[in-house]
Amino acid sequence: MYIVFALLINDTIHNLLREISLECFNETGNFDFNNLILPHISIKQSFETHDISKTTELFDTFFSKYNQFEVEIDIFEIIEDNTYPIQRNILWLKIKTNSILTDMHNNLNQLLQDFGIFNRLYDGDDYTFHITVLLGPMDLTKLKLKLDKLNSLSINKTILIKKAVMFLCPYDYIDLNRIITYRLTNLQHFDKT
Repeated sequence: MYIVFALLINDTIHNLLREISLECFNETGNFDFNNLILPHISIKQSFETHDISKTTELFDTFFSKYNQFEVEIDIFEIIEDNTYPIQRNILWLKIKTNSILTDMHNNLNQLLQDFGIFNRLYDGDDYTFHITVLLGPMDLTKLKLKLDKLNSLSINKTILIKKAVMFLCPYDYIDLNRIITYRLTNLQHFDKT
């Protein structure tokens, strides 16, 4: 099975991203199975596991050490992924890297290596934190037209992260329309003082 450790975003950004998704569907008729998954910031690339008990215990222990924290929105971007056999366009909302996100990414990679699970293609120093809005064979021309409009939106640039999520796909490959929200946990209370 495949697992994703991630951070949930606030309701305001969730609602905005779903409005954008519906708009894109109305304009193109193309439904994106990514929209079946709660919008989130992945801590690392998905990884395969055969022991759900150990993975659940790792999830609970890992996130119990973190307090609530803030992240900053950067910009909407289009990523053209032409990695064979996947040919798709990705519209994402980039998140500015901060020390907490970097710490989470590096610590999780290290912990998983102890279980024999190693970094995937995009993990490591160049990992880009983001919230995927759309993923699939979308019309690139139409997405580019939408990009300027999205980046000119007046939205609060700060998101308080309060909750972590573990997504699970029970197959030996990632199937976007067969991922469940398997586990949720609250981060420790945030205190700015």
